[in-house]
Amino acid sequence: MGVREGMIWKWNLQVQQGLENDLVLKENEDLELILEEIEPIQNMQDRFIWSLNGMEGFKVYAYYSRLLDASVVEDIKDDIRLVSKAIWTLKMPSKIKIFAWRLVQNRLPTRLLLRIRGIIVVDYDSLCVFGFQVREDNHHLFSGCPKTRKLWEMIQSWLGINVQFNSNFVSFYCNFVEAMKVICKEKDAGGIWGAACWAIWKQRNNIIFNNAVEDFDEIFHDTKILSWQWQVLGTKEDRMCAFYDWYHHPNEVLAL
Repeated sequence: MGVREGMIWKWNLQVQQGLENDLVLKENEDLELILEEIEPIQNMQDRFIWSLNGMEGFKVYAYYSRLLDASVVEDIKDDIRLVSKAIWTLKMPSKIKIFAWRLVQNRLPTRLLLRIRGIIVVDYDSLCVFGFQVREDNHHLFSGCPKTRKLWEMIQSWLGINVQFNSNFVSFYCNFVEAMKVICKEKDAGGIWGAACWAIWKQRNNIIFNNAVEDFDEIFHDTKILSWQWQVLGTKEDRMCAFYDWYHHPNEVLAL
């Protein structure tokens, strides 16, 4: 990799035979320029340092702290930042928390986002699969589409609440949690919200990849099953109940 000439270290970076082309050679030159002021330390083994905390190895808590650090998201609106923080405390599996965080941050591969990135090349293919009338972005898919709005109305009726729809999907989350405050904590309400969003996303993908037919009664049923699993079966609190009770009287269970 290099040799020491007197007090100066000289890097000798070789391009693997068969890979020589203009791009690789240019990148090799750039790397040599970067390494000009760097030399290896003798008698010390190489090691990786996780830059977020200056410690060896990747630490999950350090990454979480980075995500929740306001300085990282200072350019994001306050409501998005607050909801992004709240997601990690909700009663749902880690996989769903990551999904919900990507949803709030507008990082899900919706059809409109794929169209913007050039992955989808035909405008028609960027339309919502629940009606093929409007381009599918986060807000439209999860609360703006007339069909998903009807789903949320079914969920509101089931929970006995009334939630105002907004042009901003994150604001809808805030309104949903606020309406549920008289019944339960945010971690419970947010878990039900996450179950509904995950059920919508699963059926959306099933339509695209498996030619399934939309069925919002099925989404509603899946929302009830998932929320029961996360809010009841997955809790350490004294809230155990049969699915029948959760299906018909969720408020009584959440009040426990």
